[in-house]
Parts: sequence; C-alpha cells; structure tokens
Amino acid sequence: MTQYAVYDNQVFTGIIKELPSVPVLPGKPYRKFYTTEIVNPAYDPETQVKEGPTIEEDHVNFIRRTVYTVRDKTAQELDDDKQTKVDNLDMVALRILFNHENRLRTLEGQGQVTLNQFKNAVKALINGS
Repeated sequence: MTQYAVYDNQVFTGIIKELPSVPVLPGKPYRKFYTTEIVNPAYDPETQVKEGPTIEEDHVNFIRRTVYTVRDKTAQELDDDKQTKVDNLDMVALRILFNHENRLRTLEGQGQVTLNQFKNAVKALINGS
C-alpha cells in the first residue's frame, strides 16, 4: 500500500491515507491524491545536523515531499558538543584524575592547574583536537 495525501483544489486537507492505488473520483474533480515521499538523507551526528522537515508540493506531478536537510555543524556547535561531553563525565572519576594531574605536576616541579584549566585540557583531548 502507498500513502497518499488528499488535496482539494491544490490545498492539503490534512488527510493522509494508505491506499492500494490512486483512486479516481469522477464526482469530485477538485480532489486529488498526491503520492507522498520522504527525503531523509544519512548524516554523521558527530559533525552534521539534520534539519527539517519542510514540505514541498509538486502540483504538476502530484507529489508531496517531506524533506530533511543536512548541514555541517558550526565551530560553536562542535565546541558545545565537546563541553557537553566534559560536563557529562563522571565527577568522581574527573576529581580523581584532577588530583592525580596536580600530584604529578607537583612531583615534576610544575604549578598546579585549576579545575577549569583541567576541564579545558580534557575538552581539547576529545576528538583528538
């Protein structure tokens, strides 16, 4: 069965029906059944964002498309993702690693780092950047 969108005088009625074929309604020439299509491209959620859907109507070929688009994430979105990963780290493990880092720095004769500096260093390690 195929899904069809019901249009009256090229205006979508809000009804989508599953039918075996396009019905012919001789008493209702204003009513048309548009084939529905979904354009849903694959994407990498680590580096891209899927947006939509938007609806495209082809009144010549009687097609109603639900279209999703994909775009690359901005630098800010990538940075926000990294920050979210840091914020979601287990705080006990993060504190233990933070304490160990400062102990090593003390043994090496270097100054200690603050928790924010440590979190920024961890964020820089995420995804190898």
